[in-house]
Amino acid sequence: RSVSSTEANYKDRLNLDAPIFNPVLEIVKRFTKRNPMRSFREKNGVFSTYKRDILSRSDAFEYAISKVFPQLEQPESPSIEDIKVFLDLQIESGVDVVSIPDITAASEAEIFERYMVKAAEYIRDCSPNLEPMPYIDLSLDFKHFSRKFDVILNNINTFSCVGFIHRSVDNYRANYSYIWGHRDKEIWIHLSGVPRVLKTKFPTSQLHIPQRYGIDTCTIQIPRNPPYHSQEIASGPKNVISDPTEHLRLFDRKTIGVLSFPEWYRRYGNDISCNCEICSGKDLNEFVETYLYDKMGEESQPRLIAATKLHELFASTAEFEESQRYILENSLGEYFKEREGLTGYAYTTLDDYS
Repeated sequence: RSVSSTEANYKDRLNLDAPIFNPVLEIVKRFTKRNPMRSFREKNGVFSTYKRDILSRSDAFEYAISKVFPQLEQPESPSIEDIKVFLDLQIESGVDVVSIPDITAASEAEIFERYMVKAAEYIRDCSPNLEPMPYIDLSLDFKHFSRKFDVILNNINTFSCVGFIHRSVDNYRANYSYIWGHRDKEIWIHLSGVPRVLKTKFPTSQLHIPQRYGIDTCTIQIPRNPPYHSQEIASGPKNVISDPTEHLRLFDRKTIGVLSFPEWYRRYGNDISCNCEICSGKDLNEFVETYLYDKMGEESQPRLIAATKLHELFASTAEFEESQRYILENSLGEYFKEREGLTGYAYTTLDDYS
């Protein structure tokens, strides 16, 4: 499990001393209609602002492999000139892995290969220690997806890693199955932009599903807008929140669910059942009391939000360490059967074709 730059921010919000030892830091940069990638070429100061931010984040996680993920707002398709500046931004910011966005999802394999190989050569000419990571969108039709992935696999001396943009496992099962079929290749397979919760009857943590398809590492998506807002009592004091837990969820290792507080109380009562750096020694009520109030004793829902997200980071990371044990024993399917939120992906035909 990679740690995202946003998750790292939550640690700062709580002034937490506990170290984060995830092996990969993904610095997510969102590009929107109001803030497109072409701003690097059209506005002075944008490049330096991004560069300072990336430098400071990578320096804070010097033990981790650092990379940047350009989270593009659909249907933005950056130009070659935009991408060149974006490559320069990463190279000059000192990251370890340089992400290469696809120039267009509709490009044919031959054009994709020339473009990606040329970009990789440019990156290595700048610094031979940098690793280029070409990105492929999992929403491509199977023909285009498989051919582009084959390009990377056939240039294994050029590319030691590949990045995929997350799309629904259910909707793009053929593409995920193709990744699974090549899981034995000596290449690091990374997945970016994974939504936090699977919107089904049970709120499964989506980050834990892709490992079933041979994905090595994955990073959570940065949502466009927070899924919750502070609720104030109209007739009460300005900073009093009617129900600070109303829109919050907690990651549950037992089920791999991201449960609402009412659902947590229904299942476990006040037992938080977690010994991570955020939860250790606390029950659920003490968790809320500890993190809801700031140093001035005033209610601060952002602090409580940060605590739930950091709990999720630590507990989810520990759960990935547990699933790795099953992978080494070639029994990941059994692991999925033991977790309520993953059982729907335990019974698969993948093993029949390996």
